[in-house]
Amino acid sequence: MITLYDLQSAAYNVIGGISIPWISSPTTTAARLDGCNIPQTFLFVMAPLTRSAMVALGIFTAVFAYKDLMWPMIVCPDNRATTLASALAKMNGQYQQKYPELMMAALISCVPMIILYIFFQRQFIEGIATSGGKL
Repeated sequence: MITLYDLQSAAYNVIGGISIPWISSPTTTAARLDGCNIPQTFLFVMAPLTRSAMVALGIFTAVFAYKDLMWPMIVCPDNRATTLASALAKMNGQYQQKYPELMMAALISCVPMIILYIFFQRQFIEGIATSGGKL
């Protein structure tokens, strides 16, 4: 459940803070001289230069939204429609815990994020390396 706040903060980080300010003014000026308007400059010049940073930020946003626990438990207290993190939290009993079932559910809940990382591994490493972040 990706909220509007997650998308807003991700868009702000890409456009204002992480990747676009390092693109030089001569690059955008050269695109203007070649006949590009502002949307074409963004689409054909800036977006390819910031693709790896946007992919890395998208993976981080997906992971943080995926592991969110409190907001889904507040919004949807029904057990039929719940997220994986809140379902794992609700699997703990008051007097007993079924650890084998809980560990298997935790392992299954990690699979989508591992698959996401495997598919976008190259772009993720490039985005971290070019943005100056530390692993």
